[in-house]
Amino acid sequence: MKTYLVISVLALFAFTALNAQDNKELDLQKLSAEAVLKEDPKTSKQIQGVPPQKTWASFKKGNRALVHFIQSKLVYPTEARRYGVEGAVTVQFTVMPNGALRNVEIVESLGHGCDELVRSMVKEMPAWNPATEAGRAIPSKVRIPVHFSLK
Repeated sequence: MKTYLVISVLALFAFTALNAQDNKELDLQKLSAEAVLKEDPKTSKQIQGVPPQKTWASFKKGNRALVHFIQSKLVYPTEARRYGVEGAVTVQFTVMPNGALRNVEIVESLGHGCDELVRSMVKEMPAWNPATEAGRAIPSKVRIPVHFSLK
């Protein structure tokens, strides 16, 4: 029986952007749905304002291109195949204001060569579009789960 590799990447829904400055998750839907209260300097009363525009870091050619990039780079590790290892490796990295990727780390490990493969794949990625806040590029953290499955 032939062993097939199925690598599914939940890139469309699984990105978790973290603000690198205070290390808290950005809840973009909640932020855009709520008005921000700020103080009027003349009257010292709180007024409703528009929240600052925030965007997530993104792969330059979009999520489909990210999935294609990942699928083209990953080959099921021999050791993982030999032992029938299946599961997910979650990788986290920081997208810098210039789009460069830094601080690549495995936050959920699978072992048997899968972690190393995912880490090296991320290091080969081209620059990303950085996250922005109020029109200014900011560092942000991104998490991507990469699923390994033998069928």
